[in-house]
Amino acid sequence: MKSLLDDNFNNSAVAKIVDIGIGITKKIYHSLTRIWERGLFYKLRFSLSKGNLPNPVRLLQTNSPSDFQVGKEESIVVVGIGIASFSFVRCLHRLGYRQVKIVARDNFFGGKCVNNGCMPSEYYTAYRQQAPTAIVEQGQQFVTSLRQITQQSFQELGYPIISGEVTEVKNQEILLKTGEKISFDRLVLATGNQISKFPWLENTCSLQEFWKITDGKLVIVSEGNLASLSYADIACDRQGRSEADRDCKERTSRGIDTTVVFTSNPPLAHLPSWQYFRRELEKRDIKIIVPAKIQGCKPNNLTIKVRGKSEIIPFDHLLYDGAPELNLPQIDGKTKTILDLDLQQANVIGRSDIYVLGDASGFLSATEAELQGKKLAYAWSSGEKIKITDFDRLPLRLHARKSLAIVGSPWTLLSPHWRSLDFKGLGWSAVHNETGKLWYLYNSSEQKVEAIHICHRDASELIALASVLIELPVTDSRWLSCSVHPSAAEIFKLVIEDIEASSSVHEDSSLLGINSPTRDSNVNILRLPPVSQWHQNSLYQTAFSPEERSLGILDRNPHLYFAILLGIKHLLKNDQQQETIPLRCSSEGRYFMPGMNFNYEVNETSAAVVVRIEDEQVTVLSS
Repeated sequence: MKSLLDDNFNNSAVAKIVDIGIGITKKIYHSLTRIWERGLFYKLRFSLSKGNLPNPVRLLQTNSPSDFQVGKEESIVVVGIGIASFSFVRCLHRLGYRQVKIVARDNFFGGKCVNNGCMPSEYYTAYRQQAPTAIVEQGQQFVTSLRQITQQSFQELGYPIISGEVTEVKNQEILLKTGEKISFDRLVLATGNQISKFPWLENTCSLQEFWKITDGKLVIVSEGNLASLSYADIACDRQGRSEADRDCKERTSRGIDTTVVFTSNPPLAHLPSWQYFRRELEKRDIKIIVPAKIQGCKPNNLTIKVRGKSEIIPFDHLLYDGAPELNLPQIDGKTKTILDLDLQQANVIGRSDIYVLGDASGFLSATEAELQGKKLAYAWSSGEKIKITDFDRLPLRLHARKSLAIVGSPWTLLSPHWRSLDFKGLGWSAVHNETGKLWYLYNSSEQKVEAIHICHRDASELIALASVLIELPVTDSRWLSCSVHPSAAEIFKLVIEDIEASSSVHEDSSLLGINSPTRDSNVNILRLPPVSQWHQNSLYQTAFSPEERSLGILDRNPHLYFAILLGIKHLLKNDQQQETIPLRCSSEGRYFMPGMNFNYEVNETSAAVVVRIEDEQVTVLSS
């Protein structure tokens, strides 16, 4: 299939320069491993989202190392009933902790994710074809039901749930708004975050009110918050047909007219994936203004300044999506910020007995919050610290009709060397009339894809698969075996084909391999092309029978299977497929063939396999 690469990377000199650039960026990142392990990236992400340049000394400050293990006899108080809290207390319950109390400020079980974030977004997108009034009513019922299910899940753990708002933490006690005091040995604050108010914006609608809007003009003022685009896309979808015109093929009303005003450039605005995502939204008549200065706000009119010119934007609804602030109570009379947290130990600097989870600690996605909750519970049980770098490969998604999802280490966001592929080349796309795009960052020296960005209807499912694949070299057959036909997942097959095409100028391309096994003139050595080429390389088609290819590609170690089989065929003077050789693998992981005595040795360092039959032997090098 013809490569759909945007830019021409078929020049080996350019490819080497790209690898050098990627290598330098990666080495700088990994040379600061100890700093990243302190949560530097997440502190920077949180601080810069508000336009603040943090104090470098405080940025690297942590608690002194201490015994991380928490005894099951200790009194534990968990404040909050969101996803981070639930993930944490559920793990505590499984690990045998029983002295646990939960403090709930309200009855919004599930927190932001359930009540006005991920789950409402998913629901409204799934049922966007319905009439606006119907979907609003049904959406509220769905959220209420999900909230009740989450509440029941909390209650089934058997921990007491105390109603009350924590106003202050002093010494070993929390003070509730009612005046009640609760003592603790360990305190966990999973209290979420809050959006501070913009000085000139009044009468703005809350996120809870946003889900009830069915018509009119909506303006979203965003301080670089990428989620604003998701809200805009959902609002644009809320233009379903009324009961009277439900049978009409065309909608008779435009629905919610949406404008997003960014007061600063979003943190991902430099990426080609974000720029494509923005264009997709603009095709739907969503107006996106970046950046703009807010000059004033009057009833139903917002005045902004863009490129030196003033502009008045009328609105019926105004949503302010500002930079988040930690929603922590005062601790020992002081207000704590992100710089007062030790993310590696998930606690407050100077108070190693007080922990923070989820949005309250600067982790902004539900996936991050859930993982952090689990890791803290297991760290308490095992005594091992949380590895912050485990969060690096968690996918991030911006919800929309065509979601934008990304996965890769933080350093990859700085790279300009992205290659892109279009989904329109897939048969699945033609059937479903769906388009989209994938971007990837490839390191040829390591034969690995470092990061993947996807803008597509099924981006959520695809990025989950991508997060596993980028841990594997591109020579691993799972890049191909996961590409079920026909499906959108075949895009990963195109990634491999694209890499092969861009590597074709290299004399000894490790991806393309050689059409037949080459032999050293003095030593009996064969070279096996990468297993990723099994479906198109002529060696696999001529040396192995269809049965052998089928068994090999499904084997637990396809590289070793084909290397041993090629060695056996060569020693038997059977290089071309004639009859199928029944190579099998024992429960101990050793390969054998009924009725034949052969041996083999694997050199893990050189990826070489030495196959012996009686006095003859051959070395097979697997690319």
